[in-house]
Formats: sequence, C-alpha cells, structure tokens
Amino acid sequence: MFYLVAVEKEENNSLLQLAKSNPLKSLKKKKDIGLVKNKGRSFFYSWMKVLYFKNKEQDLFGAWSLPKKYIPRAVDRNRLKRWGCEDLKRSFLNEGFLLVMFLPKEKGFYKNLKRKDFDSVFKKVMEKVYKEFK
Repeated sequence: MFYLVAVEKEENNSLLQLAKSNPLKSLKKKKDIGLVKNKGRSFFYSWMKVLYFKNKEQDLFGAWSLPKKYIPRAVDRNRLKRWGCEDLKRSFLNEGFLLVMFLPKEKGFYKNLKRKDFDSVFKKVMEKVYKEFK
C-alpha cells in the first residue's frame, strides 16, 4: 500500500482512522461525470487514464471504467475495482471527483496483474493528483 505522509510506527492506527474519516462515494450522476470529462483535468499513466476535478463543497467521489472488451473476466474487473477503492480510501484526498479508466493491454495482462504492481502505479497516479489538488 501507499501512504503519502504516514508514519511507520503508527501506520495501523492512522490507516484505520483515515479509512473511517475518508468515505468514498460512487460517482454515478451523469451530470457529475460530464463535469469531470468537460471541466476536469486528465492524464495517462501506464495502463490508466485518470480524469479528476476538484470540488471543495463535496466529498470524495470515485468511478472506475473497466470495459468488458479489455477485461473479459468479471473476477478480474471486481478485483481491480476493489484494489482501487481500497487505495483511494487510504489516499489523502477528501474531496473532488476521480474517474479512472483502464486502457487496452495485451490479452491476460489484467488477469496476471499483481497487487504490488497495481499499488506502485496507483501510488504514482495519486501523488500526481494530490499535487494538483493542493
């Protein structure tokens, strides 16, 4: 896992408090998704495209786009969503909209993706978003 400012000694306590204080809500409204796509910023990193929009009046909203065409197995799509949600809850973002799209890769890439590889890429993505949100 990654933590931008966590102290190693108090890691377990701070993570538990952080997860409780940073609830992640689903980005479902068509209006909000349109807002992120039209007015938000975006960048590509490795096999992800990330769109984000800072909104101070709201909580943290997240959405995942995992097309069945690129990730055919539901088990893999659910696993990637779960990993993403867990890492996003542990991030230090507490407001805004974040939309993560998974890009096409060679067959079997997402099936064989390991947690540490996912975490290392997502850590770099979240560091970039965090710098922009400051």
